[in-house]
Amino acid sequence: MKNTFRYGSTIVLSTVVYNAAGVATNPADLTLTVRAPDGTETTYAFGVLTDEAGDGAYSYTLGANAQPGSW
Repeated sequence: MKNTFRYGSTIVLSTVVYNAAGVATNPADLTLTVRAPDGTETTYAFGVLTDEAGDGAYSYTLGANAQPGSW
């Protein structure tokens, strides 16, 4: 899925993690890897991600103003 944002925008990435039974749950380990337009990858660990809405709901706010292009 492709989304378009203006240069300098703040982008919120979010997900919900489910167990095999389909119940939202907090995993033991969770990482997010973001690839910048220049190909540089940055990995964020569980402690940096925000558990925003209870069990299994996580988000990360990305400031995509460092480089224009496809993130």
